[in-house]
Amino acid sequence: NEYVRRAAAEALGVIGDPQAVPALIQALGDDRGGVRVRAAEALGAIGDPQAIPALIQALGDGRGGVRRAAVQALGAIGDPQAVPALIQALGNSSEGVREAAAEALGRIGDPQAIPALIQALGDWNEDVRRAAAEALVKIGTPAVPALIQALGDSSEYVRRAAAEALGKLGDPQAVPAPVS
Repeated sequence: NEYVRRAAAEALGVIGDPQAVPALIQALGDDRGGVRVRAAEALGAIGDPQAIPALIQALGDGRGGVRRAAVQALGAIGDPQAVPALIQALGNSSEGVREAAAEALGRIGDPQAIPALIQALGDWNEDVRRAAAEALVKIGTPAVPALIQALGDSSEYVRRAAAEALGKLGDPQAVPAPVS
């Protein structure tokens, strides 16, 4: 029963035992999208890096909800080996996936994401642009020129996020030091 499989995946995520990772990876191949979403969420909650290859593969799922859950799980795991796949997810057809990818890249904080996040500041969706601005501040000072440019964005929402990001960059305790 699909609902039992969903509940089982969710429960395994709450329990958080890494022994559940192989079963959850298998559930990413379930024929029901809701089960795949719950499996990805559970893998993110457990945070075991052995799930990264399966979650990256889930980025090719036909359902946007599964792709978004996989991106969020990769961000929750926080391992830099997911950065290239998350950068690629910034070009996904789903704005929800692109927004989640920007947020995940900010969580990971790897400077190699800066060019892609700067490009995401030009996304047609304001939520994606806002998430990109917020991610750039988490990465640090190399993003300043792009954030200054975002102050001229057509969306008040994005301009505010860029201004807040620049304000945080001015506080040395609020932002990690740039990686050289």
